[in-house]
Amino acid sequence: YCYFSWRRICVHILEEDLLYILRTARNHNVIGKDEQKCFGEIVIAIAGLSVGSSAARIAVLLGARRLRIADKDYIGPSNLNRMLCGVQDIGRLKAETVAESLYETDPYLDLFASSLAINNETIDQFLGDHGAAADIIIDEVDDLDAKITLRKAAAKRGIPLLSAVDNGDSVLVDIERYDRDYDIDLFFKKLEASGTLSSAKTAREKAVIITRFIGPEDLETGVLKSILDVGEILYSWPQLGATAVLAASAIVYCIRHIIIRDVLESGRYVVSLPSSMHVQDPLLALRPDFIKVLYEKKDS
Repeated sequence: YCYFSWRRICVHILEEDLLYILRTARNHNVIGKDEQKCFGEIVIAIAGLSVGSSAARIAVLLGARRLRIADKDYIGPSNLNRMLCGVQDIGRLKAETVAESLYETDPYLDLFASSLAINNETIDQFLGDHGAAADIIIDEVDDLDAKITLRKAAAKRGIPLLSAVDNGDSVLVDIERYDRDYDIDLFFKKLEASGTLSSAKTAREKAVIITRFIGPEDLETGVLKSILDVGEILYSWPQLGATAVLAASAIVYCIRHIIIRDVLESGRYVVSLPSSMHVQDPLLALRPDFIKVLYEKKDS
């Protein structure tokens, strides 16, 4: 029996191994027996639970059994367009809410959930040690200091890190193979070239600096236009729920192929629905002007 305290219900469930066999039965033979076993044994660390919440859910649906998740934030109304939660969850901690949902899929999960910020004091606890140490890091945090902390830890431990960025109807996936020869200095050079967030005085300036860091050349034109509207008619950059799920699917696909098959190299990968379906960009003619403004030193 399993008692879900947050629902105040007790459920009669199968024993652990039989439940796992049955709930992953429809994965075969797309995922082979050995791969399924390996996917259930690896430890996945996910920092940031907006897109990260969908990545955690999809990983568990696919058969992940060992996760470490972290997010210091609370669910707000604007999260409801991309997090699988309801109005009853507004004001609750993201980590707590996501953990409950994951346990409802598999009550036997080996799950560590933290509501602490990612920093130098908390990073080792988040990533775990010995038999519970993370095998891969998923970076879905917005804070640049946290991103730096995650990468320093990945480089020190020699484990891969990947992140996925919502891009309109597309996704940008960045893979950093610290388990191979990826140099963390590449990240710092990219960060230095984009500008300093501490110098940003407005929401628009912050959005522009983050966009430079991501790389405007790979962003959809509609997203570029939206970035320039932040602080005027938009309070933040746009994120779609459908794209969050697409990003999460891409993340889990990469986890399988990095950790289990060891076939993906460091670099940027673009998953674009408009491109694959040959949908023309209605703002294409304005694209050079948007990129030019984003690279100007002063906020226009």
